[in-house]
Amino acid sequence: MTASSHADPIGINQPALATDTPTRFLDGFPSKALTFAKRFKASAAKFVHNLQVARMLSTLSTMSDQELTHIGITREGIPEYAKRLMAKGE
Repeated sequence: MTASSHADPIGINQPALATDTPTRFLDGFPSKALTFAKRFKASAAKFVHNLQVARMLSTLSTMSDQELTHIGITREGIPEYAKRLMAKGE
């Protein structure tokens, strides 16, 4: 141990080595949090949209050809019809 460590065993008189560390850590925090929130919201919205399209595809795929003809689509047209329906709801 050095003489200075005996005089100040708990470091009270030591220079503050990390006085600006919390400030640097939080630099841009509001904008970073906002960016994260926006990205999360966009990802969540895209996930929900894709889930809704998948459910629509599933529902339409279980319909008979007669039912599909009744609503004016063919089995091959199901994907496009589902996307079109979901686009109207946005």
